[in-house]
Amino acid sequence: MMKIQLQNKFGTKYLYIVTIDNINWGVLPLKLLKSFQYLEDIDELQFEKLKMFIIDYSRERVFKFITIRERSEYETRQYLKKLMVHSTLVEELLEFFISKKFISDSRYAEMYVISLIDLGKSKIEISHKLKARGIPETLIEKEINKQYDREVISNILNENIDRAIRLNSHRPKQEQYDKCASYLMRKGFKYYDFSDILQRKLGIYRD
Repeated sequence: MMKIQLQNKFGTKYLYIVTIDNINWGVLPLKLLKSFQYLEDIDELQFEKLKMFIIDYSRERVFKFITIRERSEYETRQYLKKLMVHSTLVEELLEFFISKKFISDSRYAEMYVISLIDLGKSKIEISHKLKARGIPETLIEKEINKQYDREVISNILNENIDRAIRLNSHRPKQEQYDKCASYLMRKGFKYYDFSDILQRKLGIYRD
């Protein structure tokens, strides 16, 4: 026999943390726990039934989570951890969503790179944002190289230079140049890529 504990999840009215022998296995709404609500011990069969409830409920929650927008494997894993799903069940659930193509880091990276290019983000900015979402570096590099070409790079760089100039248009020319250069480097652009263009647009020359 195994000890069962049901504890109301902090911040929710209807979700309960399911703990078996002092190990958290996930959360379930009270309506699914009625037959377990007043038990102190459960057998192996009841334990397996609880795990199936947790898997089904967690799968339903993930479906809603990934319907809002495209999600990475890392984001989905973190979401399941917030639901306090046991690590063995997390892997089982992830395998299901990946095998069914509901989650695809490759598709996620492609869509994310395209959307950030449209927003005028630099390669470095895009790379940092994808790394923060758990996308492997090799996949990031592949998608960035696939989506970027000379025209895209030139357009994004010029858009950001023009934005920097507008933001600092009230400053004297030399100060404007320094502020624009700092802005562009913070955005992930290399100095040697933008210095000549920035000088030309401002009508100044610096060594």
